[in-house]
Amino acid sequence: MNRNNRVLLLILFSILIPLTLNKANAQLSPLTITLTCNPLSGQAPFSPSCQWTYSANGSVNVVLYWGDGSSSDMTSCGYSCPSHSYSAAGTYTITVSITDSTGRTASDSNIITVSSAAPQTTYNIQVGAWGDEASIGNMGAGVEIKTQIYSLAGQDSADSFWVGDNLQNGAFIQFGYELFGRPGNYCLYGKATGISANCLGNHDAIGYSEARWFWQYWPNANVTDFYSGIGPAGSVGPDGSWHLYQIRPNVANGWNFILDGRTVWSFNLYQVTKSIDQVYMVAEEVTGDAEPSGTLGPVEFRNLDYWTAFGWQPVTSLAAILGCGAISPNCGILIGGYVWNMPYGVTLVGPNDVIAGTGQTSRTRGDSIWPSQLMLTLYGPNGVTFTVDDENQIANGQSLLKPGSHSVSVSSDVSTSQGVQLRFDHWSDGYKYADRSIDLESNTTLTAVFLTQYNLTLISPYETSGEGWYDKGASANFGCNAMPSITNTFGLAIFRGWYDQDGNLYSAYGTGSVIMNRPLTLHPVWLTLDYFFPIVLGAIVAIALFRKIGRREAEKEFVEAEMPRPIEVEVTKHSKSSNKPSPEPFSGDEIETVHAQPFVCRFCNATVSKDRLICPTCGMPVRPL
Repeated sequence: MNRNNRVLLLILFSILIPLTLNKANAQLSPLTITLTCNPLSGQAPFSPSCQWTYSANGSVNVVLYWGDGSSSDMTSCGYSCPSHSYSAAGTYTITVSITDSTGRTASDSNIITVSSAAPQTTYNIQVGAWGDEASIGNMGAGVEIKTQIYSLAGQDSADSFWVGDNLQNGAFIQFGYELFGRPGNYCLYGKATGISANCLGNHDAIGYSEARWFWQYWPNANVTDFYSGIGPAGSVGPDGSWHLYQIRPNVANGWNFILDGRTVWSFNLYQVTKSIDQVYMVAEEVTGDAEPSGTLGPVEFRNLDYWTAFGWQPVTSLAAILGCGAISPNCGILIGGYVWNMPYGVTLVGPNDVIAGTGQTSRTRGDSIWPSQLMLTLYGPNGVTFTVDDENQIANGQSLLKPGSHSVSVSSDVSTSQGVQLRFDHWSDGYKYADRSIDLESNTTLTAVFLTQYNLTLISPYETSGEGWYDKGASANFGCNAMPSITNTFGLAIFRGWYDQDGNLYSAYGTGSVIMNRPLTLHPVWLTLDYFFPIVLGAIVAIALFRKIGRREAEKEFVEAEMPRPIEVEVTKHSKSSNKPSPEPFSGDEIETVHAQPFVCRFCNATVSKDRLICPTCGMPVRPL
């Protein structure tokens, strides 16, 4: 065969052989496969579940490539296989490949995203400052934060710097920037529930010690369930740049997170609620290490303010925050240290301007940072004296005091004029006692409220009731025993009524009442009859005597009028030598004999002896006494 014939044969075979093969293949079903993995994103350790379906003639070999350099022969798994676990954050392409008996291949792929595992929090250490009490009840918070980017090498932690509020519905809200200590693929918007997370948005790879803005909303500040968002790369500017972070209500009555005047996120799942505490700013270390790193910032905060119905209001004082957040309030950092001392502090740079974190001024919780002294102003009526920490202070005065607890007292009763005094009633904040203590956290004004009292004076030699001090307008009851009484001179005192010093009658009875609108002096008036009882006794005796004398006279006249007839007396004479009576007059030697007749009772005609005054028969007098 010559050369030309050989070339012709080669060309012919090159055409016929593929045509023959294509004709054979055309008799087979198309080879296809579909891969479905679920879920497509999660937090490490992450194990998606993958299944596939395919169409082929005859047997196939199945190989699953996990995208992390490993693969698995899944020929014997059927249409699914055990999950593969991803421990590192990143984006992975899972590919399933099949090969049939003819050598044909087909494949399909899914892309999954694995975010970094949340560190097991041992401590979330916070240091910063509260605003003044006037910020309680605010509806938004704001502060300027200076971006500070530094290395978190060797730390299982993330540092954040933010402004926030505790809300009346039990929630907590915050906005600031975070320095990420662990590189990985992070969810930019999601919800964390306990130790699990549900990504509701996109993912993004975040590098080691990269700074981005972040926000969080905790429906319950004491439970580890919260919504969060993370900004894009470079969103908080370069190291040393200042940025204004603000939280305030939006038109949907939800929350807007505003960075440098631009809304970067709107969160409307929960309605706006006023704060229950003061606004505050914090530098925070969240770490899973056995103890704090000792490296937190330091970062500068300035111009802390809060949102009200009247717009943004600056705070007028700052008090130190040191300790742990709500999710681990007893995290082992004991201020003053049973375990070890707080490694971070707060330094005042200027008015409403502090640096928080490593190497700053050590504080105790609640220390006043700015101003270093607070003004206590006390108001009260003229003449009232206040005592502040055992030092006297006149009313309407001011004291510069260190923040903290102070004792305050005020005189409870103050005399202003004759019969008029002031009585302490309460403080302007509702406290009821004159002696008290206050926790001075900001400039404070207190007013001591006094009531005017008038004195009721009762002047009487006898016992009275009701004398004393009465509030202006109060009803005063007074009284005494109004029964007639015996005086010291055995006279008789008869009650006439209650009179004032001008002679006005207030009550004609032993008791009475009066409305106290001025000082008042009352005295009971008595009609006194001196020596009443001796006079009466003398009169009784005199009357008795007069009656007795009159009775005697009456009896005498009676007896004389009713006396029995006159006694007839017969006189005879006898001589001394003879007992015979002589008719002749007595000559001296005769004896005169008188024969008297006995008395006869006029009433009963009974004979009565001459020595009897009363008839023994009828009891009637027969002769005068």
